[in-house]
Amino acid sequence: GAGSLTMVPYLDMCNTIPECTECLAFNIDQRCGIVQADRAYAPGEQVFISYGEKSSGEMLIVYGFVPSAETPNVHETVEITLRLQEGDPLYAPKAA
Repeated sequence: GAGSLTMVPYLDMCNTIPECTECLAFNIDQRCGIVQADRAYAPGEQVFISYGEKSSGEMLIVYGFVPSAETPNVHETVEITLRLQEGDPLYAPKAA
């Protein structure tokens, strides 16, 4: 089900591309992982999988790699912390 973890041998050998949608499901009744293609593939064509909508930092921590420069990560995020300066003449409206 949603949020389930499963180990699928050899699946991590597949490459990922941003255009690929989720293709791995877990069948509770049969207690197995199911790989479902996101589109029709031609014989001999490379099959891609999705690791989900994760930033490069998450990919590195969880899977041990980051997307290559040739296939930029469309789910990239950068966390920025901003503070208002109390001496700013527009502090009150900005803080509201």
